[in-house]
Amino acid sequence: MNIPDFHLKLRRVGIDTYKENVAYLHRDCPIYRAEGFQALAKVQVNSTAMDQQLLAVLNVVNDGCIMAVDELGLSEQAFEQLGLAEGETVCVSHATPPNSLNAVHRKIAGEHLTALDFTGIMQDVVDNRYSRMEMSAFLVACSESGMERDEVLYLTQAMVNTGERLDWGEPLVADKHCIGGIPGNRTTMLVVPIIAAHGMLFRKHPAGPSPHLPARPIRWRHLLMSSSALSACARSCGMSVVVWPGVALHVWHQPMIS
Repeated sequence: MNIPDFHLKLRRVGIDTYKENVAYLHRDCPIYRAEGFQALAKVQVNSTAMDQQLLAVLNVVNDGCIMAVDELGLSEQAFEQLGLAEGETVCVSHATPPNSLNAVHRKIAGEHLTALDFTGIMQDVVDNRYSRMEMSAFLVACSESGMERDEVLYLTQAMVNTGERLDWGEPLVADKHCIGGIPGNRTTMLVVPIIAAHGMLFRKHPAGPSPHLPARPIRWRHLLMSSSALSACARSCGMSVVVWPGVALHVWHQPMIS
C-alpha cells in the first residue's frame, strides 16, 4: 500500500461515535480528490514516523468551519486510540481490508468456519479493524446461514480468548442472564438478593434495558467503572451486581434479605 506524501494536521473532533473509529476530511482537501476517497470508505491513518496507525470510517465535511482543508479530524474514540497530540502531522490512505474478512465472505456463501476463522474475526474486531457495516455483515451471515454446534463453540472460545477476562477470585460465581424483552421476566429483584444473602458472589447480566428497575423500592447506584473495580464493588455492595457491559452498572448497596 502506498502512503501519500501529503500530510495533514491532526484535529480532535469532540464527537462520541461509540466505539467506532471515524475520520473527518474536508471535501476540498487535495488528498481527498487525489486518492479518490468516498464517504463511509475505510481509511488508514498513519503518523509521519509510521509507528502509529489506525483504521477509521471516513466522513466527508463540506463546512470549512468544521474542518479545514489541511486537517484530518478524528472522533474521540479514534483520537484516543491513535495516541498522537493534536496538531501533529499524519497521512491518510485507503485501508487494506482485514484478512479475516475472507472468512466472513465464505460464511455469507454458506461455508462452515473453523476455530481459526472465528479467532481471526474476533481479533480484528477487538483491534478496531472492522467497520460497523462489516460487523453487521458477519452477524447477518451467521444468522442467515446458521451456525453448527462446533461453530458456536469456536465463536465463544474466540470471544473469551480475545476479550478482557474478569477474575472474581471466588471458587464459585453464580450468574443470571436474561434474554430481554419477555413479559413477566421480572425475577432479577427476587433472585439476585436471595442468592447474595447466602454469601455467594452473584452477577446479573441483562440483555437489554430495564426501565422497570427505578419503579422498585430498591436503592440503586448508576455507575461507570472499570472491570477491575467491579469485583471490589460487588463485595462492598452485598456480593451482588447487575451489569450492562461497557455502559453502566446498577448495584445493590446491600442484600435485600439478611
